[in-house]
Amino acid sequence: MSKKNYLFGIILLLVLLFSVNIFAGVTGKITGRVIDKQTKEGIPGVNVIIPELGIGAVTDLDGYYFILNVPVGVYSVTAQIISYQTQTKTNVSVSADINTTVNFELVMGAIEYDTVIVEAKESKIQTNVTQKERTMNQQLLDESVSNNIMAAVANNAGVVGTGNAMHVRGGRTDEVGYMVDGMSIIDPVTKGLGATINKNAVSEVKFISGGFNAEYGEAMSGILNIVTREGSKKYEGTVRYEGNSFLPTSFNYGDNRLEYSLGGPIYKDFLRFFISGDIYTTNDWSPLFVDKPNFFYKNDSTGYAFSYDFVDYSLAGYDSLGNPIIDTSYTTVNWTQDSVPYFTYGVDTVVDTLNDTTFYYNKVVIDTVMWNRYGPTYWENLGVVVPHHKRSEYHAQAKFTLKPTKNLKINLGGFYSHSSFQQFNSALKYNLERYLTRNTDGYQINGTANWMVNQANFVTLTGSYFYTQTHYGPEFDAILFDENGDSIYPPEVIIPKWYEFWKPYGVIDTNNFHYVPGMVDKWKNNSPWGWWIDAQYIYPNWYGVSSFRYSNYLTVKADWTSQIGRYHEMKTGVEYKAYELYLWDLYLPWDPNPFSDQYHVYPKQLAAYVQDKMEFEGMVVNIGLRFDYLDANTPYYYVANNRSFPLYQQDTIIDTITGDTTIVITPNPNITKPDSYPGYPDSVWDTLTWPVRMAEKKYKVSPRLGISHPISEVSVLHFNYGHFFQTPQMDYLFSGLGVDLSKRGNSNIGSPNLDAERTISYEFGIATQIGADMALDVTTYYKDIYGLIGSRKVYALPAPYYALQNVEYGNVKGFEVAFSKSSKYFSADIAYTLSFAKGTASDAWEGYYLTYAERDPVTGGDIQMPKIPYYLSFDQRHTINIGFVLRMPAKELPIYADNWTISVDNSINSGQPYTPVNEKGIKTGVTNSERKPWRFNTDLKFRKGFLFGTFEPNIYITVTNLFNIRNVEDVYASTGLPDRNATLASIKKDIFNAYNIGEPGYDVRRDIDRDGTVSQDEAYESYIAYYKDYLNDPTNWSAPRVVTVGLEFSF
Repeated sequence: MSKKNYLFGIILLLVLLFSVNIFAGVTGKITGRVIDKQTKEGIPGVNVIIPELGIGAVTDLDGYYFILNVPVGVYSVTAQIISYQTQTKTNVSVSADINTTVNFELVMGAIEYDTVIVEAKESKIQTNVTQKERTMNQQLLDESVSNNIMAAVANNAGVVGTGNAMHVRGGRTDEVGYMVDGMSIIDPVTKGLGATINKNAVSEVKFISGGFNAEYGEAMSGILNIVTREGSKKYEGTVRYEGNSFLPTSFNYGDNRLEYSLGGPIYKDFLRFFISGDIYTTNDWSPLFVDKPNFFYKNDSTGYAFSYDFVDYSLAGYDSLGNPIIDTSYTTVNWTQDSVPYFTYGVDTVVDTLNDTTFYYNKVVIDTVMWNRYGPTYWENLGVVVPHHKRSEYHAQAKFTLKPTKNLKINLGGFYSHSSFQQFNSALKYNLERYLTRNTDGYQINGTANWMVNQANFVTLTGSYFYTQTHYGPEFDAILFDENGDSIYPPEVIIPKWYEFWKPYGVIDTNNFHYVPGMVDKWKNNSPWGWWIDAQYIYPNWYGVSSFRYSNYLTVKADWTSQIGRYHEMKTGVEYKAYELYLWDLYLPWDPNPFSDQYHVYPKQLAAYVQDKMEFEGMVVNIGLRFDYLDANTPYYYVANNRSFPLYQQDTIIDTITGDTTIVITPNPNITKPDSYPGYPDSVWDTLTWPVRMAEKKYKVSPRLGISHPISEVSVLHFNYGHFFQTPQMDYLFSGLGVDLSKRGNSNIGSPNLDAERTISYEFGIATQIGADMALDVTTYYKDIYGLIGSRKVYALPAPYYALQNVEYGNVKGFEVAFSKSSKYFSADIAYTLSFAKGTASDAWEGYYLTYAERDPVTGGDIQMPKIPYYLSFDQRHTINIGFVLRMPAKELPIYADNWTISVDNSINSGQPYTPVNEKGIKTGVTNSERKPWRFNTDLKFRKGFLFGTFEPNIYITVTNLFNIRNVEDVYASTGLPDRNATLASIKKDIFNAYNIGEPGYDVRRDIDRDGTVSQDEAYESYIAYYKDYLNDPTNWSAPRVVTVGLEFSF
């Protein structure tokens, strides 16, 4: 071996060792051919350059060229050679991982310095792409209606839902890979989006909905890669405000969003920068249709809601015979709708001293007066917002671009994301003071070195650190309220043990919480009708859950791209990730044995891939192989023949004297402690209960094949086949390892030994360009999904529990049609998806909920999990998205009539399935055999721009749900309706009693005619009104119309 080859081998080995999961490019490629316009023969030796970047290539003997490692953006490409007229093609768009074709026809004999400028005609189909993908550049993102990147992605074919609830081609929500600049921003605990990035920081979004190449891993349904902006050669900046907090009450949700961006050179082209960010606050982050309840207890024309004449008895004197004269006097007391009086019986004592006699007179007296906090005044002041629905967010992003040499480019950057929002629960809408709030913070720091070794080879070295944390739990106010609405009572007085518990996150006894004196009578007034269904309507702050977790991982990766000849583009890469995951979780804190869990683990991952993209004249073949490796690096309890369960073994102890037997749970002694294990010192091992083993190391090899075959100049076929693996949510690996099953059953237990979930996917499609500005793409796909995580009940002593296992299966098939048209004044995108998503469970917890909440109607035992796939809960048969943009460029019409765009997004979706049940919750049909109604929505954005030299102000008006359609999102399974269940019709009047004022069962809010008696009819009518309000869950409907107005200044 020569020294040169030996040195190359050492360098390659170091790259593999020190460079998991998701690879993604942030640069593209330009290829083409330069020919003589007259002879149509290739011209060798032509210099093809990109002036903005100062890079280029020279054509080969047949006139072909390629330029690798081109950053995402829009450029000019120039072809020049002596004896030919120079030609420049403008408006050449380059996207990540895409080969952009730019061909030239040069005229011989023209003056060398006479340059012809031609605007490049963008092809509407990509002939060299072997997967279904869509790229949204900065213009498309600016013209999209939503400020949310995820909402823009949701308009693509094959997508159901948005954000962390996004299903791609029938997959679960945790099967999508999210990246920024090619680096993962997934929260490994949940496999969801670990942080968000502001829209004004984005240069391009690439969304792959299936069949991705070997360079992509740790995803089975889709890949979303966000490429952030870089500073340009000139200074550019934008400031934008958008909101509705200044609009009339019927449109005022308290929205305020301020965005900024600034970029440009720091030192010539050597160092450039780009920074951006936003701040967002709102009183209602997800508006809902809020119906004002029908209250009986409200102010009338007198300005009062209830009046009562209290009687007092006193001795007025004696008659002529010496008999006492008892005087009765009346005092009228009035209450408004904001106060609720509680009455009881008292006694007036009248002493007759003349006759030495005492008289006792029963009368009605006031027991206490409580604040009717959730009565009519509350709803009048609420406006259109949902209570307990505030949100605040802020983001910051920065990227610095350094070019020390022509062939070396270094990017240093990162972003920070914060989100804090309150959650709404309709079942607790009269008891939301300390309901749950979620706070999430995340940031990424990254650096990339891109080295152009020569025209045909470049290496990219990347390192990043990503951190995300989430706290989930109740809010804590310092004070509570009294009957007048004054906040004077500290919670330690109202609910002493509860408040005492939450401050140190300790554990309290159930009785200390539930039986605070007078709790039931005093706090039942939370319901404006004085009725309640269960404790959550009575007890403030009852919701006992708190969770804190954080995840961070360091990523180092290296990629090498090499163009070998005209036909082969080889890519290989390796990536290493080191994680730290922490979780603390507590539920039902008042229970002597609450649900609690904690783990602190350090798993590791390694991935590598090799891929060859062969671009022949009539065919493009993408073939690749991927290797993924996981070391959970965690000890866990192990039982022979049942390795996934951290069980104790059962022993029987026999009393030698009495013969009585006792069953005990003891650790399985069959496994012996290893001598040592890296990372876990003896002091740690000695604290563990045996048996313990380290989790097995897992690895998978997945082949990928993609083929693209042009069948004409305007049509191309593509086929894709691949095996796709992903590690389950890491919470499924580590949850429950700290649970003591001898004290708390009914727990969900994960296992570090879970296998990877696996998808085998097939995809076939044809794309055709129609005319100069239209394209039609038809794709069909089929997926088998194996080893999905599901929960199964495990029978053990002293109590059963639930284990997470690779037991579920899914099958998805579908058909997608996408039509696009793009011209100077009008653009349109139409996407239709026909999908059939079946499986044995819609999520990992379905087995738990089924066997815990339901019983087999025949045997009375546990429900058996289905073995035959059924339609999943997110199966959406028909999905139609229609978007179009009308635009009038600047200076095309007289001033003030030009420079505007109108963007419209329409969505039409068929209903998702649900399982019908009867009044008692027992199934009356096959699982997910009924469907919810169709949903229709239209969003609109109008932009008007102005030009004052380099100063460009814009005004925006955005309207979501333009026609204010009340779409049904969820229904009650017993009726199929969003606001009624079967129980409502079964409530009979004869179960109610009549009560007079002063009796414990009397409540003024049920006394409809205000006569001092709650009749049986009034009790029934007020309860029905209350129960209808209880069923009227606003989350069962979509969001109403929301209007925001914005102003932008840019230069």
